[in-house]
Amino acid sequence: MTRSVRSFFAIDVPGPLRSRMSKVLALLRTRLNGDRVRWAAAENLHVTLRFLGDVSSHVLPDVVASVAKELAGTPAFECHLGELRGFPNSRNPRVIAINLDAEGHLSELAEAVDRGVVAAGLSADPRGFRAHLTLGRLRGHVHPSLHDEFHLGGVPLHVDRVTLFRSDLRSAGAVYTPLESIELGVKGAAQN
Repeated sequence: MTRSVRSFFAIDVPGPLRSRMSKVLALLRTRLNGDRVRWAAAENLHVTLRFLGDVSSHVLPDVVASVAKELAGTPAFECHLGELRGFPNSRNPRVIAINLDAEGHLSELAEAVDRGVVAAGLSADPRGFRAHLTLGRLRGHVHPSLHDEFHLGGVPLHVDRVTLFRSDLRSAGAVYTPLESIELGVKGAAQN
């Protein structure tokens, strides 16, 4: 029997930025309606490029190889954190997220990942890509207070690899485990 793996490709948030974002998350928990948001654990912060869903475990190596082929020679780049906002829109938010600039670079990266996924035989992403870093998911119909006091604009995020994560849903929240990492700017295969 083939086991399926709930998985996604993403940009992992590095340690120093993760530490800074942990402090932001702690502050946000204390804000108006902050207790009505299921805040992300700092160790789970990432920028999703392509959600795969449940994929047969025996298919994943081919998917990784195909994505690595699409990303071969793609240079590393830097983007910056933008403003805190409700997502998908501010009138009826379901998620609290941070915008990311360098939308063109990130969109091109997400498109290349999607091309690799499709070349490996999976369906194209029907939702499309919107550059954001999810901080929390709203519980019910609340509109949390979002302030500019966190001064996140301009904080850099260096993008030098794409990681395939396994997502295990648990009662306390999702646990993300890196499975494979594809280094940008390198022609060749995926690296562990």
